[in-house]
Amino acid sequence: MPDDTVRVLYCLVKGATSFMRISLSVDDDVYGLQAMVRNMGKNRILRDANIPDLFVWKLKKQESLVPEESLGDRVFSQGHLSTIAVKLEPGARIGDIFEDQPKLGLHIVVQHAAPSEHDFTDPISPSSSLKSNISASASSTGGRPPAAARKRNLDDIGSHEERGKRRKADSSIVDDGPYAKFGFERLSYDGTPTDEILRFYEKFWGVPLPQEHISLENSIHDEENDEENGRENDGDVQVFIRAEYLRMYKWVEGIYEVGRVNRPSAIVVTGQPGIGKSFWAYYVLRRRLGEKSVSLWYSGSVHYLFCAEGVLLVPATFAFNKFRPRVWTIIDSAQSSSGIPTTMTPVLPGVFPIYITSPKPGHWSGILQSWTANHLIMNPWTRAEIESAYRNITLYSHQSLDKVLKKYDSLGPTARLCFELTPGQIERHTSDRHYEIENTSPDQLKHLFSAGSRLSLATLSDKICLIRRMRGSTLGAGIVTTDFISVEIKQEIVQRLEEFSGNQLLDMWNNFSKFGDARRMTGSIFEVFLRRRFRTRIYLDATPMVRSNCANSRWYASFSTKRPQSATVHGVAQQVFSLQVDVGSTFVYDTTPGLSIRSDVYYVARSGQQGALDSFMLHGGYLDVFQCTGGHDHDIKSGIYDFLESCSGLPPRKNWRSVFVIPDDLISFSCPASSVKDLGFYTARIPMSRA
Repeated sequence: MPDDTVRVLYCLVKGATSFMRISLSVDDDVYGLQAMVRNMGKNRILRDANIPDLFVWKLKKQESLVPEESLGDRVFSQGHLSTIAVKLEPGARIGDIFEDQPKLGLHIVVQHAAPSEHDFTDPISPSSSLKSNISASASSTGGRPPAAARKRNLDDIGSHEERGKRRKADSSIVDDGPYAKFGFERLSYDGTPTDEILRFYEKFWGVPLPQEHISLENSIHDEENDEENGRENDGDVQVFIRAEYLRMYKWVEGIYEVGRVNRPSAIVVTGQPGIGKSFWAYYVLRRRLGEKSVSLWYSGSVHYLFCAEGVLLVPATFAFNKFRPRVWTIIDSAQSSSGIPTTMTPVLPGVFPIYITSPKPGHWSGILQSWTANHLIMNPWTRAEIESAYRNITLYSHQSLDKVLKKYDSLGPTARLCFELTPGQIERHTSDRHYEIENTSPDQLKHLFSAGSRLSLATLSDKICLIRRMRGSTLGAGIVTTDFISVEIKQEIVQRLEEFSGNQLLDMWNNFSKFGDARRMTGSIFEVFLRRRFRTRIYLDATPMVRSNCANSRWYASFSTKRPQSATVHGVAQQVFSLQVDVGSTFVYDTTPGLSIRSDVYYVARSGQQGALDSFMLHGGYLDVFQCTGGHDHDIKSGIYDFLESCSGLPPRKNWRSVFVIPDDLISFSCPASSVKDLGFYTARIPMSRA
């Protein structure tokens, strides 16, 4: 059986006479593909190429590999690449581009374009005594190679340094090196809080992070793989380095290396309040100092330049477009709430801003006027990361792991909620949240599902909503998906929704189901509406789901537009079936084992049990388990099957059917491979109407 975690791709570099066969993990990205193409062609057509100069295109229609001698003519005679292929972003995941192994043929075309030169006059080229060692452990197997050393046009001013230690300068004004004529002032110890900045520089300049904290060779873009998480201890501050930090850094690095565009690039980093965006900023600065990479940090209206000459204060009159190459510049919205400082936005700036802010677009939309803003969303913490942080950071050891994980489940997946709130703050947080939900009118609750409220994450929203990157989207696509911050919160909202009328639920659904990025939230409206309808009648047509032959293949609805071409019906689900049952009675069950099941009774889980919304019915010798969802994907909940095994009066498992009940406006639906065996999986589409 072929390995479904590997994709074998055939690539052709424009101008080459033969194709390349490249094997990649589904978790590799396009940058890894670029690196492998560059490595394989470095002695031939790509001997003078840099990785960022390679543009990767996926052919819309595969081309036959034979005869090979005419392959290039057949491909490039069809017109401009944009008409026959789709350009791929460096951060795109291979498994998302090729969900299944494609058929034999030419899949990828690579175009080599020489980078354009910057058009600056009288530039500053900051000195640096080390080339970058970013991701140095990556190999030609698809990982990222070391970043290219920047060219130095001026003499290194190394006489002021010895192993990262600064000797005390006679004057605070820089009077030598590339900054001498611009009035830069060298930071020195003066008994103020800025002494900590200087200590930070002296401790970490030229002291690289451990390799495991800069390379994601085995887990690039795998959001569930936390093996690369670790701890950084500088003696005073302990920082848990998430794999997410490395993924984000690598993506930002790729954007930087792309070079000049019509408008200069800036990075906007957003994410859930309390998720640790400021810790990522610390990681960026710490990593760049360790690699002796010139960097700017904006704080208190002051620009601090970290370079080989020390920590320099940038004069207010300095024109940033004199920097060459562009300098990474870290700006926290707490220090610049209106966006990137206007002093950095003249034509062809010499800075590469990284602006860290809340998800509310109003905080950073103004950046779009002067910059090509690349929106990067930090994902929430996984449960495994919270556990690992607890075990590695002594600051968190004053509380038990059980209490930490209970907060993760009830409050939400951020470090602030799990570690930083006191018991009194938690009590106020939950009390305020419960009060606001209970006293929210239908119109106010409607606002919770609106786009503006979900992204503002203010007051009630930030206690209820959780934002993250849309699964399957590229790292920098800026596509946000919104869900309830915890199962407990969802149950509270569901209980409140159950107090609304059927017409109110339908109105809310019709208004907000079109927001695909919040489908998991608005899906609760569908679930409450459907459960209410099923208490009186169950009318549905169920169709078997399909999957490919691979062992870990997802299950897809037969109507899904995104299903693999090779997907077919598997297991015991073989044919369409219909249910038309007028429900005589409803029974609310809990997790107490030994329940005796009766025919034609609609069994509904008590709120807080079995995921709150699983229900089932025994009818005509078949047990139908309904899992209701308004979203495009849903996990297979195995807990209810363990519970049913303890019940009596049930048919054999071959007569059990798992039915995902979904709204009829979905164009695709899927669920992951399941440990639940010998069951048939079906989908049933239900119209949302008053009928």
